[in-house]
Amino acid sequence: MKTRFLFILIILTSLLSCKTAGDLNPSDFREAPILGMIYGFDNLPIDDAEVVLDDSVSVRTDIHGRFIIDEVARGEHHLVVTKEEYETIDITFVFSSRNQVLYLNMISFDSLLEEIESALLEEETEEAGLYLERAAKINEKDPRLLYLKGVSMARQKRYEEAVEVISELKEKYRTASHIILFLAEIYDKGLGNREIAKLVLEEFLALLENEEVRNALMTLSETEERMKE
Repeated sequence: MKTRFLFILIILTSLLSCKTAGDLNPSDFREAPILGMIYGFDNLPIDDAEVVLDDSVSVRTDIHGRFIIDEVARGEHHLVVTKEEYETIDITFVFSSRNQVLYLNMISFDSLLEEIESALLEEETEEAGLYLERAAKINEKDPRLLYLKGVSMARQKRYEEAVEVISELKEKYRTASHIILFLAEIYDKGLGNREIAKLVLEEFLALLENEEVRNALMTLSETEERMKE
């Protein structure tokens, strides 16, 4: 009887040891919670973003940009993170360790606009185009994006397309002097049509007096007079 009890005790000790060893091994699991942290490109946490795992489980990030999803099976998973005015994260990852943490970056629409401006200033037209495409997926009708799109087109000497984009903005924002000045510049320096450039400026001045626009019109008129001499 004593021998049998000792045998059972050895088996139980062995099983408990195996379980403890398994618990200490982060990769030895079937299901476990997974932790994630989402930050913007400014390294600030993004709160209230929706996180969807495998098209079924949905949670939201807290004020620190963190989220936890319980009972996630070991293996490959699909994760989608969305928030208004942010680029969607759509990834596939392998959950292989109970200690695994997902660190994700989301870029906002405003940050994409900043990247476009920076690329245009550096004359990196191709890179600007890539950012334009990404921003358009978030809000293709945003006037700031459309203006930068027109600038990019003008830089690529796609003047007719630039005129079309900026003209649409002009109709919506008739008192925006920077739009009028840019449109006149495209007509004058891009398409070589100084008469239409002057007409654009004159139409604006008929609605609103603006020193910068007035000076641009005077410059065009003086240039035209010199060319006639």
